[in-house]
Amino acid sequence: MLLSAQTVSIYNVAMAPNMFVGAHDLESVRSGTSVTGRVVIHTITVGSTVYELLRPIQISHSWDNLWFCWAQDFGFAYIGQAETLPKSYENWRELVHADFQNLYRKRVFEMTDREQERWNLLVDVIDVLHYKQNTPLSVREIGYISYGKRSYPTRIRWIHGRIEDFSLSQVPPELAECKPGQWIEAVVKRHPVTNRLLSIEHIQKIKPLFTPSPSQLGEEWESTPKADLPKTKWDWPE
Repeated sequence: MLLSAQTVSIYNVAMAPNMFVGAHDLESVRSGTSVTGRVVIHTITVGSTVYELLRPIQISHSWDNLWFCWAQDFGFAYIGQAETLPKSYENWRELVHADFQNLYRKRVFEMTDREQERWNLLVDVIDVLHYKQNTPLSVREIGYISYGKRSYPTRIRWIHGRIEDFSLSQVPPELAECKPGQWIEAVVKRHPVTNRLLSIEHIQKIKPLFTPSPSQLGEEWESTPKADLPKTKWDWPE
């Protein structure tokens, strides 16, 4: 649930009067069924995605027929709610994660005024540079397979001309059965800074877009790293 500051204020007064008790003044918690508290976190984790924070933030929670969870650092822009406290916290993390991913892919001029406000809140707390430098890029690419000097797939030539070697441990098992010249559409994970291939997450075999020419095949062969063997004489047994 994404709420503006004005909406939060109205919701607080009209719908859940004890909802934010503890965020402003934990010592003045009202008596009754409302249960409040807060914890300090240094990262936000959703699945394999980790957001490092620029500073520790307090996560506050309150009970009023449902568990509510929020962070004052985000100006109450994100409020998790659920029947249990862990699920409320999980809902809060997912709200932050989903909105960050949506806004992260937009340019500033593509955002509405409300979106810019939320983005300013996010970048004031989340280390965006750390996220950018440590989160692999996931892209779709098309290319065809070759074996190099092995008897199994070790190389792919992407449609834009780039040739990359890989190990079978970096690719899904179905790629190992691909024959030389097999075209694939792949979901590729790359290093966010160097663009180096980290892994191929998924492949789909597709029809050939064109047949590699002898010169292209020769180019791939020539670009294969040569073994650096020691210079020595072999003594064969008599």
